[in-house]
Amino acid sequence: MASSNVGLPEEKPEDRSLVQQHLIEAFTPQFVEYLDPNMILNRLNTLNEEQREQIIKIEQTVSRHEAVRKLIHLVQETKCVPEFIKALEYEKFQRFLDVLHDRKVPLIQQTGREYCAFLLLLLRADIIDYITDPLAVAQEMRQGDYLTERNVEIIRCIYTSMGMIAACEELFRSMPRQKSDWPFAFFKVMKNQNPDMFRLLGMDPAVKDEEYNRPPGPNPTEPGEGGRQSSDSTADDGFSDNEKDDSSYKEFYDNGYPELKMRNYQLELSQVALKGENTIICAPTGSGKTRVALHIIQKHLESASGGNPKKIVFLARTTPLVNQQAKTFQKYLECRVQHVTGESELSRQLHNILEHYDILVLTPQILDNHLRDGKIESLSQFSLLILDECHHTRKGEPYNNLMKKYLKAKKVGEENLPQIIGLTASLGVEKATTCNDAMTSILKLCANLDVFKLSTVIENKAELDKTVPVPDERREVLTGNRHDGARKQITSTMAEIEGHLDTAAAKLNDKEITTLLRKRPSEFTSQAYGQWAVKIKQAARILNTKTEEEKLNARTIVVVARQLEIYNAALDIHDLVRLQDVLSYLEKKLTDNLEKNKHTEVERELSKAFIDLKKNLEKFEETGENPNLKKLAKILIDLRKEKGPDSLGIIFVRTRATCYALCDWMKSEKELKCLNAEAFTGAGAHEDEGGMTQNEQDAIIGRFRDGKIKLIIATSVAEEGLDIPECNIVIRYNHVGNEITTVQTRGRSRKRGGVSVLLGSNQIVQREMLNVERAKMMTEAIIKLRQLPKHEVTNRISEYQKEAIEEEEINEVAKQYRLSRKREGHFKLRCMRCRNLTIDSKDIRTVQGSHHVVIDPSFMKKVDMRPDKVPHKPFDGIQIAGKIHCKECHNYLGITFKYKGNMFPALKLECYQFINGDEITNHKKWQSIPFKVKEIAVADYHRMFGDSGSDDISFDNDAAACSKEDRSFYDNEKDIDESWG
Repeated sequence: MASSNVGLPEEKPEDRSLVQQHLIEAFTPQFVEYLDPNMILNRLNTLNEEQREQIIKIEQTVSRHEAVRKLIHLVQETKCVPEFIKALEYEKFQRFLDVLHDRKVPLIQQTGREYCAFLLLLLRADIIDYITDPLAVAQEMRQGDYLTERNVEIIRCIYTSMGMIAACEELFRSMPRQKSDWPFAFFKVMKNQNPDMFRLLGMDPAVKDEEYNRPPGPNPTEPGEGGRQSSDSTADDGFSDNEKDDSSYKEFYDNGYPELKMRNYQLELSQVALKGENTIICAPTGSGKTRVALHIIQKHLESASGGNPKKIVFLARTTPLVNQQAKTFQKYLECRVQHVTGESELSRQLHNILEHYDILVLTPQILDNHLRDGKIESLSQFSLLILDECHHTRKGEPYNNLMKKYLKAKKVGEENLPQIIGLTASLGVEKATTCNDAMTSILKLCANLDVFKLSTVIENKAELDKTVPVPDERREVLTGNRHDGARKQITSTMAEIEGHLDTAAAKLNDKEITTLLRKRPSEFTSQAYGQWAVKIKQAARILNTKTEEEKLNARTIVVVARQLEIYNAALDIHDLVRLQDVLSYLEKKLTDNLEKNKHTEVERELSKAFIDLKKNLEKFEETGENPNLKKLAKILIDLRKEKGPDSLGIIFVRTRATCYALCDWMKSEKELKCLNAEAFTGAGAHEDEGGMTQNEQDAIIGRFRDGKIKLIIATSVAEEGLDIPECNIVIRYNHVGNEITTVQTRGRSRKRGGVSVLLGSNQIVQREMLNVERAKMMTEAIIKLRQLPKHEVTNRISEYQKEAIEEEEINEVAKQYRLSRKREGHFKLRCMRCRNLTIDSKDIRTVQGSHHVVIDPSFMKKVDMRPDKVPHKPFDGIQIAGKIHCKECHNYLGITFKYKGNMFPALKLECYQFINGDEITNHKKWQSIPFKVKEIAVADYHRMFGDSGSDDISFDNDAAACSKEDRSFYDNEKDIDESWG
C-alpha cells in the first residue's frame, strides 16, 4: 500500500492508520452515499459472522445507508481500518481511495465531475428512454472499472426478471459508486450506443473539458441556448482525441433542427395566439395542433427581450402525453426543455429548476401543487400556458383547479399573468339538448380558460378538408344477449349464492339492508343489478357489529355482494367474447390463493359453487361460436380485402378484460392470426389488472408503425392525444363515450379512404346517434357564437367567471370551516371484512402531510405483505414496495413503501370502518375525517424501528437506493392514489 502524504513528520504505520481512521470518520457521508457493503463484507475477516449478518439485516429491513453507517462503526470499533482499505482496493473503489490516500483531484475538475453527475441524475428519467441495451452499457462501463462484475451480474438478472427500465435504474444506482469521473465514461459509451440522445436532450457529446469542468453558475446551461454547450473549447474532457475530432457529430448539429413547415390553415389557427390573446385552438384530430403550438412557442420565444424573458408551461393530462410532447419540442425547438411527471424526482422541485429551462412540460397537478404550497408564488412567473386536450377544463378537473387560481389572480388585478392557449379536437357540449344549451356549455369552458376568441379554420377550410380526410362511417348492430346454456349456468349459480345473502341479512335484521333487498332487480344481466350489488356491499361495510355472529353475517353480505357484482360483469362480457375468456375472467376475480382453513363456511361454499360452475362450463359444448365474434371477424376480413393487406387498424373496447380476451381470440383464429393483434391499455392500472408500462406502449406503437402489428385492440387510453400512427380501419366494439370521444376515435382513421365502424348493441348505436347529433350541435353553436355581438360574448363570459369565482370562494370558506373544526381526538380503524384487526389513532402518522402510515411495530405481524414483481419509479421520495392484506380475512388494507431509508405500511382508508365513539362510518378520503393526524417525528422513527434504525436518521430523500428485495415490487393501483388523497 502506498504511503499517504498527510503532512505528518516521519510518518509511522500506526500514525498512517490513525489518520486514515479519522478520514473514514470525516468522509462517512460519502461512504453512506456510494458504498455497497455487500461488495466488501466477505473481505473483512476481523468482523465475525454475527456482525456481518447484522449489517445484511439492516440493509434488507431498513436501508443501505444505515447498513453502511453500521459497517463504518464496526470498522472503527474493531480497528480493522487497513483491512477495510485493502477491501476497497480489491474492489477498485477509486472514489474512496483518492480520499484515503490523499490523491488530490484539482478543484475545478472535481467540481466539473460533480456538476456533470448532477445533470445526469437530473435527466435520468429522460436518458433511460434512450438506453436501448442496458447490458451493453454495463459491460462497457465494466471495462473501465466503473462497474464491478457483481454489478453487471445484478443488472443482467434484473433485466431478465424485471425488464429494461428496472435494469436501467440499477445501472444508474451503480455507476456513481466506483469513480467520480463516471459521467464522462458514460457519455463516451452513449455516444456509440445512441448519439441521437445528445441532440434530443440538448447535450453535446463532443463538448470540451473546460466547459464540463466549469463551476455551476447562476445559469449552468450558458453559454448557448437550451443547455447546448459550446464545442470551441480545447481542454481535455475525458474523451479520446479521435472522438473529439469526430466530425459526424458536428455535421449532425450543424444541420440544425427540422424546418417547421406550416400549412395555411395552421397559420390561420395561430393568428389569434400570435397577437398575444388567449384562445382555444379547435381543429380535428390529425390536423396538426401540436405543430401549431410549436409555431406559436417559437414566435413567443423569439419575441423575448433582455428585460422580458419568456417562460412557457405546456400541460398534458397523462405521463405518456407529457413524454411524447416533450420529445416533439426537443426535436423541433432550439431551447431548453424539461418534462416533469408525478413519477419524476423533480415533481416536488419544480421551483428549483425554473430558471434553467425555457419550456416545462408537466402534468397539471404538479404545477397546481407548487402554487398551493407557495413554492411558486404566482402564475405570473410564466409568460405562456398551453393546455393540451383543454376540453377537460371543467368542474373538478385538474385543469380547472389551476385556472381558478388564474381567474382569482386576474380578479385582484395581478399583472403579467401568462397568455392562455387551449388545444382540442372537440369542445364538447356536456348534456346539452339544444343549440342554446351547447352555446352556454362552450361559453362556460371559455370562461374557465379566460378565452374570449375561439380559433377555428374558416378561410382555409378547403385545405383542411383536403389534408384531414373524413373516414367512411358505418354502423353494425350486434346480436342481443346470448340466451345460451352457459348464461343459464351462470345465472343459476347467482341465484344459488343469493340465498346466502338472504340468510345473512335475515339474521342481521338491519333496516337499510332489508330495504335494499326488497329493491333487488329481477334481471341478473342488467347494469342496475350490478349497481344494486355495490349498494348492498357498501351498506354492510359500515354496519356497527358487536357480537362475533353479527361480524360474521356482515362479512358474508360483503363477500356475497362482491361475488354477485363479478358474476354480473361476467355476463356483460359473455355477449362479446368466448366462453373460455369469461371463465378466465371469473377465475381471476374469484379464486383466492389462500389457505382454505382461513375462510368462513359460507366462503368455502362460494368457492365450491364456482368450482362446480367451472366444471359445468368446461363440459358445456356451445352450439356455435359467439355470433358477435363471428360478425367482428367478418367485418375485419372484408375490410382488409377492401382496403388491402397492408391496412392498419384499431379496435376500441370498454374494458381491459375484453381487450385481452379479443387479443387471445384473434391469435387463435386461422384467418386473423396474420394481423399479429396486440392489446394496448393504459398505465394507470396495475400490471396484474392488465395495465401496461409506457415502454410496453411505446414498443407496441413502434411495431404498429413498422407494420409488424396490423391491429391494436385498445381501451380509451388511445382515444385522446397519443401519437398513434396513421391507420385506415377503426372499429368500436360495443363501446361509445360522449360526443368528444366520438370525434376523437373517428380521427384515429387518418389515412385517406379510411373507415370507422361502430359494432354495437341497439342501445350503444342509439347513444352514438345522440353523440353525432351533439357533435353537429357543437359545430352549429360555434357558428352562432361567431355571429353574436362581441360585447354580448364578453359580458356572458365575464358573468360566468364571476359565478365560478364566487362558487370557489364559497367552497374555500366551507373547506376552511371543516379544517377549523378538525380537532385532536381519538378514533379507531377496523378491518372492513373480519372486523377484528384494529388500528388506534395514536399509532397513525402522516408522511409529507398526506400519506397515512402505522408506526406500531406490532402491526406488521397482523398483516401479510405481498410483494409485486415489477419495480416502479420512486415519486415524492417514496418507493412503493408491495401490498398488505389482513392475516385474518385477507382483506386488502393498503401498501408498504420505503421512505428516507425506512419501510412503512400505508393505509387505504376505504378498506376500514372508521369508529368514532359509538358512530361507525366509511370514508374514502382522509380529508373527510373530523380529526387531525400528526406528522411523523423522529421519536416515531425510534418507536417503530427501535435498535435496527439509527440515532442519526438519514433524511436524504434517496428512496431509490433500496435493497434488491425492495426494488422487486411496486403497486400502481389507481385507487391507492385516491386513498392517499
